[in-house]
Amino acid sequence: MPPSSQTAAGKILFALDTEQCIGCAICADVCAQVALEFDRRAIRPEWDSSRCNGCMECQVQCPTGAIEVSSPSLSADRMVPRKPAGRTGWVRMGLVPLLVFWVAVSLGAEQVAAQRHPGCLMRNFQALENEKRLEIDGVEFFYREVGTGGVAIVSCFPDSPEPPEKLAIPEEIDGRAVVRVDASFFLRGSWVRELSIPASLTNLPPDRIHLFRRLEAIEVDGANPVFQSLDGVLFSRDGKRLLAYPGKRKGAVYVLPAGVREVG
Repeated sequence: MPPSSQTAAGKILFALDTEQCIGCAICADVCAQVALEFDRRAIRPEWDSSRCNGCMECQVQCPTGAIEVSSPSLSADRMVPRKPAGRTGWVRMGLVPLLVFWVAVSLGAEQVAAQRHPGCLMRNFQALENEKRLEIDGVEFFYREVGTGGVAIVSCFPDSPEPPEKLAIPEEIDGRAVVRVDASFFLRGSWVRELSIPASLTNLPPDRIHLFRRLEAIEVDGANPVFQSLDGVLFSRDGKRLLAYPGKRKGAVYVLPAGVREVG
């Protein structure tokens, strides 16, 4: 597999097999160094060699084995089995992005992503007929209607090179209450430092919040009947269960409030 880029000193090599890449953006989301940014038009990650430390997390987490990282500093226990890659070459590496770009312009990037891997839960563009898109305060939300008058948010991503640090889930969209967020909502949140949950949102998977790797605090509207926030930590409304603890919460020590009976 040829590299898509490499450091000037040649110490770290990052290679992307564009035939295996499904555009899920997991690699960009798990990169602690922010060395990978997802190109929404080309539907693939772009590597910044100046930030990469060769930790190999992107390769470990890639669901299709499309990424290969090599570095003299890598330890043997980070090596993972790789799926057989297809034919590779510098010509293919140059033509595929060009072809994707041309098709994206002709059909729309959403349709391209869906056609490349229609069954992928971690898709970056929702092209399904029952999903819509709306931009709010610099963030694009993909959503769908559920039940009688409710809305479920499928995913979101910032519509700016400098995304806001706070992600406020809207109370309503198009006059419909936002009642839930899907698991896929948390796959593109590496930029989120503060999450705000409205009163209307009563259904979300707390075990996925850890995917917001830079999250420092969680806020919950006081009128929410299911969740509450205590010092930036997510709890059940009755306070008996700690649901999610922000991975980057400030403070070296955290003491559980009295009355907590369950964690996780």
